[in-house]
Amino acid sequence: MTIKGIIFDFDGLICDTETPELRAWEALFADYGFIFPFERYQETIGAVHNDETPFIFLEEMLNHPITRAEVKEKFSFIRNKLIDLEPIRPGILNYLKQSKFFGLEIGLASSSPRPWIDYHLGRLSISEYFGCIKTFNDVSKTKPDPELFIKALACMGLKPDEVVALEDSINGVTAAKKAGLYVVVFPNEVTRFFEFDEADLVIDSLEEMPFDELIKVFNNL
Repeated sequence: MTIKGIIFDFDGLICDTETPELRAWEALFADYGFIFPFERYQETIGAVHNDETPFIFLEEMLNHPITRAEVKEKFSFIRNKLIDLEPIRPGILNYLKQSKFFGLEIGLASSSPRPWIDYHLGRLSISEYFGCIKTFNDVSKTKPDPELFIKALACMGLKPDEVVALEDSINGVTAAKKAGLYVVVFPNEVTRFFEFDEADLVIDSLEEMPFDELIKVFNNL
């Protein structure tokens, strides 16, 4: 089967939004005198936009309810300042250019809301590469449910075995595999501790894996 398309995740894959988010939670919990429970937090990465579990963690540690809106505002301020400093991850721009050069359909499937995606794609000056974008706003269930990928495939007019998904989280890998896609994992500083048993390929650096070689791997299956 010939690979005809590629679907990118956004958060943590194109731009490392997950490390700044972790740093923001760590800073906020430190203000309360606690260490942020990273291992429990890992379970939600790549799945839930505006996840409420950190608030639950904090309330458990304090042993009383908190004013979530106030805490969320503090968290969002810290996180957004850090994320706005984050560049596109190494190798991603070259993969986008190579995808376009080889005539592949280019999609994006993200559990985040469309305004978030549009803002950051614009900030990074890469909006033009994506012919199909599916987000939180397009589905009833986000990753690890396969709906995002199923809708992206329909938008791209391709079959699952004609497409490679680039992911960085276990929830993303699970969703892509459920949809029948090949999955390549390019983990970030937060997700590199995961075991990606379901993935077809895990690579530490896109810069060390030429795009044409990656596509050949799946064209030869």
